[in-house]
Amino acid sequence: MKYKLLVFLFLVCSIRVFGQCTLTVNLTASTTSICNGTAAVLTATVTGGTPPYNYAWSSGQSGQSAQSISANKTGLPYTVTVTDQNASCPGVSKSITLIANATPAAPTSADAIACPNTTTTITAGGSTGTYQWYDAAVGGNFKGSGATITTDVITQKTTYYVETTVNGCTSSRTAVNVFPISGPTVTTGSTCPGSSVTLTAAGAGDYKWYDNPSASGNPVGTGATFTTPSLFATTNYYVVGTTAGCVSLPTTATATVITSPAAPTVPGVSTCSGSVATLHASGAPNTVFDWFDVPTGGTSLISSPDYTTPALTTSKTYYVQATIGQCV
Repeated sequence: MKYKLLVFLFLVCSIRVFGQCTLTVNLTASTTSICNGTAAVLTATVTGGTPPYNYAWSSGQSGQSAQSISANKTGLPYTVTVTDQNASCPGVSKSITLIANATPAAPTSADAIACPNTTTTITAGGSTGTYQWYDAAVGGNFKGSGATITTDVITQKTTYYVETTVNGCTSSRTAVNVFPISGPTVTTGSTCPGSSVTLTAAGAGDYKWYDNPSASGNPVGTGATFTTPSLFATTNYYVVGTTAGCVSLPTTATATVITSPAAPTVPGVSTCSGSVATLHASGAPNTVFDWFDVPTGGTSLISSPDYTTPALTTSKTYYVQATIGQCV
């Protein structure tokens, strides 16, 4: 009889004690699927019990004791155990597991060419997600969404950056360059006063040559090459190229007129009959001197500032000309 009474009293006390344990816990996550390099916020929400509450997290964030934690590990459970101030009540535990979403590969896109001072379209591909365009590799200004966007007016090389987002995860950005169609490249030339120069352009489909920097009025020539009239001073010409319907800005092509060298300075010399004489010419730097024994035509006796004559028995006149570049 006494044994039955003790069991009865124990059961009554236990029911009374555990009946006072009203603590409940709800564990939530800001997101249950995270991307590489991101995290979810886990929060334990408590009702009932006797505050203040104690939080003990295990698994990926062992040792933390806040109500909310930042979690960045996937595939293993995060468990929080909450206890209150009633020492006779056991702690309440809840667990949650985060799932990893793969980071998508960066999208693909080709560089583009635009007519000067116009817009163009650029297109991205390689992803089933959504595309976002920016003007910087990191951060920057948002320029549009979608696989295709229209650029700003292009006046110089401009780089856009596109990323893609799949299942909330965003890829790295791909650079897309937009080039304005530039003026043709030119090969210039030089000439002596009174001669012409042939200028050559490349890099476009059609060409027009002008004698003014605004490339206005009637062209002075067409085609990839242009031969100037006889020139007596260095003169600039301007070539405009057309490619795929786009007209380039003018490119300057300079026809250089080289100043003809002045006649060399040559003092006469005296020598005894039957002896040689050494003549010396001087002039501007980089001058080539040629000696002749006739005033026009003839064959150069030597190319040198100095000329030593053969043995002379009578007075004789020699002639020297100066050449710089191809100008005599």
